Amino acid sequence: MVSYELAMGFALVVVLMVSGSLNLSDIVNAQGRGTFASMGLNFLSWNWLPLAPMLVVYFVSGVARPTARRSTWSRANRRSSPGT
Repeated sequence: MVSYELAMGFALVVVLMVSGSLNLSDIVNAQGRGTFASMGLNFLSWNWLPLAPMLVVYFVSGVARPTARRSTWSRANRRSSPGT
């Protein structure tokens, strides 16, 4: 089982690998030079299409985070209660 932090980190790393830079300005400029930009279809050149599966991974990881925290706190409270 992979923790939610690793899945969220992988989603970020994939965005950096697709854009080829850590600089936010370079990431934005790379989206303007995509495959469909010369045809006037700039919205298809953005990274949203190839990164749609990573959006799902990131969303599921974000939903899993509060669920994991809640169960961890309940276990910790049971263990720390006096007299048990």
